[in-house]
Amino acid sequence: MARATVGVWLNYATTVVFQILFAERYGSRVPAAAFVLVFGLAVALSGLVIAGPRSVLLPRLLTRSGELHRQPVRIMSALLVATLFVCGAMAAVPRPLAAVIAPSSQFSDELLAALLRLTAIFTITQIVAGMLTVLSLARGQRFVPAAVLALPSIVAVGY
Repeated sequence: MARATVGVWLNYATTVVFQILFAERYGSRVPAAAFVLVFGLAVALSGLVIAGPRSVLLPRLLTRSGELHRQPVRIMSALLVATLFVCGAMAAVPRPLAAVIAPSSQFSDELLAALLRLTAIFTITQIVAGMLTVLSLARGQRFVPAAVLALPSIVAVGY
């Protein structure tokens, strides 16, 4: 339990550091508002993909002897591949989605396209971290699931 608590606080600390550095760099200007818009997309997508396996597949991942069941692992793999495909498409060709969002906002297609690329990378790291969390929880680990969620914030701070 103590290790899980340390992991949770590590996650919170990296999130706070990211928010402070982001506010220092961008303040409340147009790029910051555009980032908040596309960041919401990343959080929504990763939340959908991670919540299902955590609530539905986690209890079914292990046999009584501690081995992984193949079917839940296949489902998690399929979700991961589908997400990688969607995020890969968003990173490779962000302009069509940016063109849909831009008219209803004050942001340029260029700014949104650049942010959608970054959002795709962030979403992939978030979902991989979420899948690792599910596997770690199934194995009875507590620190790794709590700390791994800090990885996307660490990547964002580094960028």
